[in-house]
Parts: sequence; C-alpha cells; structure tokens
Amino acid sequence: MSPQWRLGIALVCFFSLFQSGFSWKDPWRSSDLSFTLDRVDDLYLFRASVFIKSEPVCVLETIYQFYHLQQLLKEDADVVRLLRQEKDHYDVRLVHKGKLYVIDTVYRRSLQKDQRRVAFELLETKQEGRMIPKILSSKGYYALQTVKGGVKVNYFEETRIATARWDPRSAGLVEVVERDTLSFLKNLKKYAEQTACRQT
Repeated sequence: MSPQWRLGIALVCFFSLFQSGFSWKDPWRSSDLSFTLDRVDDLYLFRASVFIKSEPVCVLETIYQFYHLQQLLKEDADVVRLLRQEKDHYDVRLVHKGKLYVIDTVYRRSLQKDQRRVAFELLETKQEGRMIPKILSSKGYYALQTVKGGVKVNYFEETRIATARWDPRSAGLVEVVERDTLSFLKNLKKYAEQTACRQT
C-alpha cells in the first residue's frame, strides 16, 4: 500500500540486509510512532504502531472507508480505483508509476468490526521494469487498541518477495516499503486528528 517506490538507496541498504535473517528492534521510535522489521529468507515482517488522538469508531472508519483511502493516497498513488464493493470488504486497484517501473496491484480490504481490525491482502500484481523485484504475496492488518487519550493503531504486514539471496533490489524495495508505510501512518494520524475525526 506504499505511495512511492524509489530504489536509489538499494546498494546502501544491501550490506545491512543481505543476511537470510535479520531483526531490527525499534530502530526508530517517537512518542507516537514506532516500528520493527524482521526478515526470514524471502519473507519480510513489518510491525508498526501509531497513537491517534481520536475516537476508536471514527479511526476504524477512516482506515477502512474507500473515500478516506483516496484522500490519504491522492498525492502519492497514480491510480486509486474501487473495483467492487461488498458488505464487509472491497477490492481496490492501486497503480504507482516511476521512470523505470510500473506497479499495478489489486488489494482486498476487509472490515472486521468486532475485532476492531481492517485486514488487507494482495490479490493481483502486475509489474514492469527490472528495478523492482517480484512481489509474490502481501497481507496484513490494522488493529485498534483503546488507550488513554485516544487509540493505538497496530500495523502488521507480511510480504514475500521473489529474489535471490544476494539480490540488492530486495533490500531497496523493503527500505522503500518501510519508509512509505511509516509515512502513510503519519499521514493517517494527521488526517484523522485534523480532518476525518476532528471534534468541533
């Protein structure tokens, strides 16, 4: 679900990520946002959390509803299109274009209201350009936890990438996905607190 894909940092990241397994324990943290990243072979596990000073019901709707997703991605994705809508899930097409690549994906986003979760899963992916390694699968969720003064949104993503062990492109892709996911969560916090869930 990442807004932009830039791979200029691939070789820099490669030497720190080339092992078959690694783990960063909260390499970056603020009072409102933190994350960890783990890798086992071609599987990447990304966990993050962000505090939002808003009501849980509104935050859940903001994360799930297609309109809000459009607003959150309008400056970053080239295409954000609703393909089909069901009672508790919808499929959305996201396209990101760069000078050397095109990533065209379809995600299913599901509302699990009783669990206060929004789950997502990659259904289709089409990629052009050799700068981006093939994404085989991706799934995860946003889970809400009520805390003092607001809501803690716990984010989890599991992505599998088809690359050789020593392929530097995987390091670059993961770095970009990590950066853009954190950027999305920061935007979500700002958008929820100042616009979608603003209390007048």
